[in-house]
Amino acid sequence: MLFLYAGLCGFSPSVVRASILCVLSYGANCLRIKKDRIELLAVAAIVILLFTPSALFEVGFQLSFAACFGIVLLAKPIGQVCVEFKNLFIFKTPKKQNSFEEILLAQDKKRVWDKVMGFLSVSLAAQIATAPIQIYHFGYVSGWALLLNCLFVPAVGVLFPLLLGLVAAACLLPIELVSVVLYLPNLLWSVGLLLFYAFDFSGLALHQTVGVVAVGCYTLACLFLSDKLNVSKVTRV
Repeated sequence: MLFLYAGLCGFSPSVVRASILCVLSYGANCLRIKKDRIELLAVAAIVILLFTPSALFEVGFQLSFAACFGIVLLAKPIGQVCVEFKNLFIFKTPKKQNSFEEILLAQDKKRVWDKVMGFLSVSLAAQIATAPIQIYHFGYVSGWALLLNCLFVPAVGVLFPLLLGLVAAACLLPIELVSVVLYLPNLLWSVGLLLFYAFDFSGLALHQTVGVVAVGCYTLACLFLSDKLNVSKVTRV
């Protein structure tokens, strides 16, 4: 079913990557093999390149895997920074003499903060990892990317099951009713595109020019700042 869905999406690099990762993850669980996310990403990249070696030079392939590697390498360190910031400046540990309601309120605030910062750390890690590739290919990186992720990712999570259900229903209905059932997805998609193209995102764009060497050095720096190398926190900072 995963590869059937990938075929419906035109076997785009991001969908193929996700499908291969799911299959590898399920296989590792069945064989009781310890999973390593970097190894899974590397295997997914190798599988795609075996069938289409030219994908290595495609922007979609590079951005897709760069975002995933950025999440694997940087999301946890960024989250740890957010936790330290929370403990130092925002939420202080409730004192024992505080009321039970105050302690519960403080715990609820911490849970909300952890959820929000967890989402932002993943989005920020992906943006950091893909920034040099965007600059290399397009000459700029948009400052709106993180905000758009915060808006569209939750919206897609809510709307996608609804739209997928409507598409599945359209496959079972007579051809005369298909256009009626698919009117809502088409309307939502058209409105979303209209709003997207009507807004000017160039205001917060960072225009720059970089070469391949600079992109490689930037990637090595991200690897050094991650928690994948056996380096002390003091040295990393």
